[in-house]
Amino acid sequence: MMITVGRTAMALSAGFAGLVLAFAPVAAQAHTPPRGDVRAGGDQVSLDWTVWVAADGAFTLSGTYRCSAVHAGAVLVGGSVSQAGHHAVIGGSVATCDGRTHTWRNTAPPHIGFVPGAASGDATLLELRHDDNLIPALPHLLAHDAHDVVIRRP
Repeated sequence: MMITVGRTAMALSAGFAGLVLAFAPVAAQAHTPPRGDVRAGGDQVSLDWTVWVAADGAFTLSGTYRCSAVHAGAVLVGGSVSQAGHHAVIGGSVATCDGRTHTWRNTAPPHIGFVPGAASGDATLLELRHDDNLIPALPHLLAHDAHDVVIRRP
């Protein structure tokens, strides 16, 4: 299985954010709320049904999210796609938590082995919490969406 981590679009260091996103699928599998679930505070995330892959292999995932302003830590939105034994984690952009619904879009460098067609994908809304001043911050799952997707070329 090939695992790749996309670059983040945030001020945190790329290595730190990549590590956090690597934990997101694990946390999501352990605490997967039903599709469309709205957690306390109105936190939710969705993944669009289409994943776009450019001619050079760069992936773009997109969807919507909403998170409340009560979160003290940084909140990230990102996702992943899996197909035929290949898995790519894409994104890690900083979410705007104001209780409103926002769109998100993350693009990652080319990934080898993915082809247009059926795949599975997920989106995660994740808060970085500092517990008792521990560094680094620990990821806390706010919302998750997982379903079949279609990889397409523009």
